[in-house]
Amino acid sequence: MSAIAHRYFRDRFIVDVPSIYRGPAAYGQLCDLWALVQGVEAEITFSLRNCLFLSQTAVAFLGGLIRWIESNGGAAGLNWQSVSHRILTNLRQNGFAATFTNEYGPWQGNSVPYREDRVDVEANLIGYLKNSWLMEDWVHFTPDLRNEVAGKVWEIYANAFEHAGSPVGVFTCGQHFPKARKLDLSVIDFGVGIPANVREYLINDELPAEQAMEWAAQRGNTTNPRGLGRGLGLDVLRELIDINKGSLEIYSHDGFLGVGTDGTSAQSGGPYFGSIDGDPFPGTIVVLTLRCDDLMYTLASDQPEAPLF
Repeated sequence: MSAIAHRYFRDRFIVDVPSIYRGPAAYGQLCDLWALVQGVEAEITFSLRNCLFLSQTAVAFLGGLIRWIESNGGAAGLNWQSVSHRILTNLRQNGFAATFTNEYGPWQGNSVPYREDRVDVEANLIGYLKNSWLMEDWVHFTPDLRNEVAGKVWEIYANAFEHAGSPVGVFTCGQHFPKARKLDLSVIDFGVGIPANVREYLINDELPAEQAMEWAAQRGNTTNPRGLGRGLGLDVLRELIDINKGSLEIYSHDGFLGVGTDGTSAQSGGPYFGSIDGDPFPGTIVVLTLRCDDLMYTLASDQPEAPLF
């Protein structure tokens, strides 16, 4: 029985979305949401009457879940009357509301725009990462480093399009938290997950998820049958996270990978690899956090006398 409240009302199936923050507990809530809607034939309405906070990960996941339900011939949406003013303002600002209703938005604020990508258009995605996420007012990167980081994060999208097999594409949302001085970005696909791809490629159905995640994170490893690929592209991101004291979490089906976090606390080193119990969401959720401090970050080639990395 799911811990998330749900009920049938007339010809609708109503799901009460709880407050969703971040970390393993939040991933468990998203898995519960996924499990709840499986096999439901009635129209699905997500109510936010009990929700006090909706992370950017939850926003991207809800958008993707609605599209996944629609792709399977179902109908789903939010009960907008149940949304608090604070959350509604954020959903307008990041463009989620305008995507699903006639609500106005988006506009520039502390939200990184919600987006849905069915195909990989590299230039569009890198432009989004550079101009809407790595904004100069939030993180202080030299132009070369900004290009490098955007390119490495784009590889997360490229891997999803090449290997995940998501029927509805990739979903993204982010958030800048001025008081906490951090910047979050979440990238989600509704595919088969990294462990499943690795197990199939290595012809080992019994391979533990943590070993599959570790194999995928190693430079040069790829499940592309032609031996072409980019792995998870974590090298530059790991160096940046180490110096910036940020974090990277990847939840993929029953596997977990953490850099700068052990899945329960931030800035704990790593990388950490783990297996997830229960009935996991089959796709992949990537959450990247950068610390917004006053330092200027640069590539080693830009500062030969005192390289940062």
